[in-house]
Amino acid sequence: MDGLNEDGITLIELLIVIAIFTILVPLAAPRVLALSQHYTLLSDVRDLKNTLAFCRLEAIKRNTSITVVFNTPDHSYIAFVDEDSSCEQNPDTEGRLAQNRFSRATFDLSKSDGDGLTFVENDNGYPAIRWNEKGFPCRNDTGFGAGTAYLTDGISHYCVVVTKTGVIRITSY
Repeated sequence: MDGLNEDGITLIELLIVIAIFTILVPLAAPRVLALSQHYTLLSDVRDLKNTLAFCRLEAIKRNTSITVVFNTPDHSYIAFVDEDSSCEQNPDTEGRLAQNRFSRATFDLSKSDGDGLTFVENDNGYPAIRWNEKGFPCRNDTGFGAGTAYLTDGISHYCVVVTKTGVIRITSY
């Protein structure tokens, strides 16, 4: 092989590499898509947990009540300063802190009486949790509040649990 330049690749080698990729990419694509969907669900779950933790800290910092109200049909929630501790937003006086609509997650309607939430309903019939000025979860009747939000994408299932002491955690079920 005297005098031949072997720095490049041949057309045959290039075609073999392209053929291997053509075979492997369709095999890997469904798994990559499933991972993407799983991480989108996990992102929604973490956003809810972080919003609840933020509201707890804001209630302590502002020395006032902060409420999170869930809207099951819309797969969303809203957090606001709750000056009168009613678990209902008064748009004239109470400021909105956060609002989110899940991008992938939905409330698991097979859990907790068909709405996917175990939080006590406010007077308008929406599940809600209120953080008092000491950072403890409460219901709208001033009793201790606790509850769970069951979230799913049809494949994976997670729940965000709020204990009576205010601990917030994520678990799968």
